[in-house]
Amino acid sequence: MSSHQDSAKIKSTDMPESMQSIAVDCCAAACERFTDDRDIAKYIKQEFDKRYGGTWQCVVGKRFGW
Repeated sequence: MSSHQDSAKIKSTDMPESMQSIAVDCCAAACERFTDDRDIAKYIKQEFDKRYGGTWQCVVGKRFGW
């Protein structure tokens, strides 16, 4: 398990556990490729769009409205 996988936190979701695990793996891959939160979120979103279809939303980082 990479350090990115160790520190990843899913704050709010209605995804099944199996999808959450894939999200963490996807996040780790994105964090190895990118440093900008927007680029990381875009990568994860595009991976989920390809894998599961539909339109996904992903928020990455500490500074966003909630």
